[in-house]
Amino acid sequence: MASTGNASGYSAARLRELLQERGLPSAGNKAELLLRLQEKAPDALLQEENREEHVEKHATNEESDRSMTQGADGATARELELVRRERDLLRRELELMRREAELRDRTVTPGVRSPTLSENTGNNI
Repeated sequence: MASTGNASGYSAARLRELLQERGLPSAGNKAELLLRLQEKAPDALLQEENREEHVEKHATNEESDRSMTQGADGATARELELVRRERDLLRRELELMRREAELRDRTVTPGVRSPTLSENTGNNI
């Protein structure tokens, strides 16, 4: 926000807070507050600037983390959709196998047995 070169960028309320934090009188207009800070606590504005830079940097990092998380959430959502589709396909395949088994059981004529798995593969034991 403000820099030591442009200390007028601070509000009078913030200048009062900085003065109070250092046990200095906080009465007066903005120009008086600024003058008092520069005379009695010259490092106050520099510390405030460093704090603001840290807050801005932290906010930028959080925003970056959020965008990365949203990208990961998108990938997770796509993967979840693929898993759901695969599950649906497996359910359909299972239903078809059940129907085939029912049809096979219905069409069995007396005295004729259905081929077993080992007969279908040629592995007669």
